[in-house]
Amino acid sequence: MPFTSLTIDDFAAQLAAGTSTPGGGAAAGLMAKLSACLVQMVANHTAGRPRYAAVEERMQAILAEAARLGQRAGELMDADAAAFGGVSAAFRLPREDPSRAPAVSDACKVATDVPLEVI
Repeated sequence: MPFTSLTIDDFAAQLAAGTSTPGGGAAAGLMAKLSACLVQMVANHTAGRPRYAAVEERMQAILAEAARLGQRAGELMDADAAAFGGVSAAFRLPREDPSRAPAVSDACKVATDVPLEVI
């Protein structure tokens, strides 16, 4: 089940459970999603109001961009867990396996992509 489908309490319980996922990347994704929602809230207080007609086009662009960023942040919550799965799988390879070191390196690089995108 995607993390964004969980209630806040269920996500928080999973985060607190001491399991590998969700982790910090998923929590950061949630904060980014909530931040995008706050941007939408502010823009919605301006959009459609005659007093702010001069910035209506800009408010609509902000609303669309914040919605897109919020959607992506939610996707990144799950992408972080998937990336961690790759790191775990790489570390489970036998130490004597010559493909282990490059697999771990590659998986760790992928695992940094999600937090960097959240930032």
